[in-house]
Amino acid sequence: MNKKAMAMLEVITAVVLSVIMIFLLYKYAFSSFKIVDKEETDVYGFYTKQLANTINEILVNSEKSTNYLSNKDYVLIGFNNQEIIAEESLKDECGKLDIVYPLTKPKQCLGKSCLCLCKIKGIIETTYPGYGDLGDKNVVCDEKSACEVVNTNIARNDRCNYLLYYQENDNLRNVKIQKKQDKAVLNFN
Repeated sequence: MNKKAMAMLEVITAVVLSVIMIFLLYKYAFSSFKIVDKEETDVYGFYTKQLANTINEILVNSEKSTNYLSNKDYVLIGFNNQEIIAEESLKDECGKLDIVYPLTKPKQCLGKSCLCLCKIKGIIETTYPGYGDLGDKNVVCDEKSACEVVNTNIARNDRCNYLLYYQENDNLRNVKIQKKQDKAVLNFN
């Protein structure tokens, strides 16, 4: 091969290798962003799993405390045997939130009691006569939600048949869990 052909081959090889390197760097950079998002979700998912494990470990007529880390982007929902949580069944004392109802139980929880960490996907503006515009949080509970099966129903207190827990800020809370005959009652301090 002459010198011109060798030089041309070196340039083509350098260009091809550069394109491959740029592609790999681009792919790695975007995959690392996804890992960060997943790790953030995993932190709150860890506390949800820890809470579910504590509920499952407690014997009936016993109580135990654990910690739970809340986040403004997620709502902790305790689904019992019902498939939806309808607005008309909610009580302020049980955790009635300004969110879009009904809340539908994710497929992975059908037929079971579950503790789910559900993502808030924006605000839905609604207008009610005499009240003006109100913003309700659009909560999404689906197969992507971090859900943990528990061995009993879950409630906010004795008069409730569901759990809704939300805080506007990241906050590590102590949770006292009382396991009764028919449900686990969670009290967030």
